[in-house]
Amino acid sequence: MLCELLEFSTSAFYEWLGSQKAPEKEVKVQALKDIVRTVFVNSRQTYGKRRIRQALVQQGEIIGLERVSKLMKEEKLVPKTFKKFKQTTDSKHHYSVAPNRMKNGFKVTAPNKV
Repeated sequence: MLCELLEFSTSAFYEWLGSQKAPEKEVKVQALKDIVRTVFVNSRQTYGKRRIRQALVQQGEIIGLERVSKLMKEEKLVPKTFKKFKQTTDSKHHYSVAPNRMKNGFKVTAPNKV
């Protein structure tokens, strides 16, 4: 009825209405990106999407895991990964130990001389 009075189509009204909400959404998305970036930097760039989501939920934000993942990709936030320590020496073996030929009975007169 209002559309007919002002002489524009209903679709034009809803298009205009949708364009009015877009800036609010962009502001909200940018605020979320800032929060995600802050949590990521404060974690020394080690938190992934699950930990960042958990931190956001603790701050009171209601957000899904996939949304956090999408925001991290848009901001190019990639967490650092650390390799697990790998022991390369097997000290619990049953091999014989090399004999001590020096018997700790030596006198050193100069460097690199035994």
